[in-house]
Amino acid sequence: MRFTLCSASQTADGLFLHCVDTYLYSVDVAPQAVLRLSEFTLGRPYHAALCRLTSRGITTSVHSHQDFYELFFVLGGQGEQRTPSGSDPLEAGDLVLVRPGDNHYLVGTTAAGLEWINVAVPVAAWRGMLDLAEVASGSQWDKGRSPKRVALFGDAKRSAETSFRHALAVFARGPRRFDLLRFMLEVLEVLAEPTVPSENLRPGWLVGACGAMGSEENLQGGVRKLVDLAGVSPGHLCHSMRRYYGTTATEFVVDLRVRHAEMLLATTSISLTEIARRSGFASPSYFSKTFQRTQGVSPREFRKRTRSAVLP
Repeated sequence: MRFTLCSASQTADGLFLHCVDTYLYSVDVAPQAVLRLSEFTLGRPYHAALCRLTSRGITTSVHSHQDFYELFFVLGGQGEQRTPSGSDPLEAGDLVLVRPGDNHYLVGTTAAGLEWINVAVPVAAWRGMLDLAEVASGSQWDKGRSPKRVALFGDAKRSAETSFRHALAVFARGPRRFDLLRFMLEVLEVLAEPTVPSENLRPGWLVGACGAMGSEENLQGGVRKLVDLAGVSPGHLCHSMRRYYGTTATEFVVDLRVRHAEMLLATTSISLTEIARRSGFASPSYFSKTFQRTQGVSPREFRKRTRSAVLP
């Protein structure tokens, strides 16, 4: 199946889009393939792409996401997003949030096909922004039968398109974590409901503890440090992590450690032993084993890919 993928670069004449037919996004993969964010970001804080299905009946392949949320904004054409729970029509102005675990694919339903901008963000970053912005409805988005879709019009539509186009342009020249945070906040302004039922908010002690775990010092302390920061019993922490984050304390800490290791692999030349220590892994061998299991590639190969992605 042919699939057109475009990237953007800034030139003296303005923004230039490079469009090629490719299989990178998710086409021609096995049914219900599980995609990992690191396969596309290579150490960068998020991934963005301008995507096209070139005509009626052309589809992406069925896939889900292991460790990221997919946000996409429809620029033009018409199509459908299909999931096990049914089909959702898509047209210009639609903003869609696809969750980890959602098996889905897109199909063009007119001769013009479908065009959209896709932005993939790490699970921890998205959920952390929901906490900071106190978007209580965000927890409900994970519980729905289908991915959340919002039809935007007028100023809201123009604002969302601007945010997605900016995220795409920035990704082409090298995004910072700040760029990801700004994008998520801008999207939440049009995605979130205006009212926030306080009883659905994650408790402050949990949000504060999870946010503090991003530092190297706390990562090295592991789950025990998370319990200390939370100031509650291990059992209460475990129950709360399940309720509000849909994960265990151990899984949460491992994900943060792997993300931190990715950043160090991509942006420094320090040894794997030092990366393992700074990220909180008990040993270099455990670090390599965990990284391979969760990311599907060894730390050395990941570092090699990040280098080839930016060097001529």
